[in-house]
Amino acid sequence: MGSVPEEIALGFGGLVGDLREVYESGRTWDLEWRHSQLRGLVRLLEEKEEDIFDVLREDLGKHRAESFRDEVGVLKKSVVDKLQNLRNWAAPEKASSA
Repeated sequence: MGSVPEEIALGFGGLVGDLREVYESGRTWDLEWRHSQLRGLVRLLEEKEEDIFDVLREDLGKHRAESFRDEVGVLKKSVVDKLQNLRNWAAPEKASSA
């Protein structure tokens, strides 16, 4: 694997700082915010699917079907699963009386 170009690596610091700021603001606790982020990820995958397939073909020689099966489809299914289960996972649990 090659190293990350310096101009890209330098941009990560700002991105990490921005993400940390959002987390520390408490915004990520809101379930609707989480849902909107997950829906945005599904939309991104759908809108950029062809670009993703092209890059996987160019970089790794992956066929379109293989790219969907191993990359895009798996990620999309995982995100949809999170969307369907997020409210249950975030619901308060009753303490056991034992």
